Formats: sequence, C-alpha cells, structure tokens
Amino acid sequence: MNTPIDSQSKEYVAIIDQDEVTDEVRNIAVMYDPLNRSGHEGFHVTDDGELHVDDSKVMREHKLIEKKIPNDAI
Repeated sequence: MNTPIDSQSKEYVAIIDQDEVTDEVRNIAVMYDPLNRSGHEGFHVTDDGELHVDDSKVMREHKLIEKKIPNDAI
C-alpha cells in the first residue's frame, strides 16, 4: 500500500532562466501557480520584471507549470 506523500515534506527547487522568460511564460507561471490560485503568493513578477518564487514555497505541484510553458525557462 502506498502512503500519501505530503508535497511539503520534501524540498523542491525551481530554477528560473530569466533570459528565457517571456511574457507568455510569466503569465502561465502566475496564472497556473497552485499557491496563487489558493490565495497565497507563489510565482510572481518582481518590480524589475523578473519571474520569482521563494525557495521555501516551491512544491511538487509547481512541476505542472514547467510542463505548460513553451520553453525551458523553468
């Protein structure tokens, strides 16, 4: 029997290549972020226009965003 794994029990890292981040990538990351959708702050755009997520907030479900974007920016 498999035991459910809490997505916060493991540490995950999101590596963002700012040179590859386009407006489309920013929009997808912010729109589909499970934290943003639940009223918390996940992926967001900084005042400098860069895509950012705090390392402590990255979780397994962010893999969905990596699959949705059209390049390897995340």
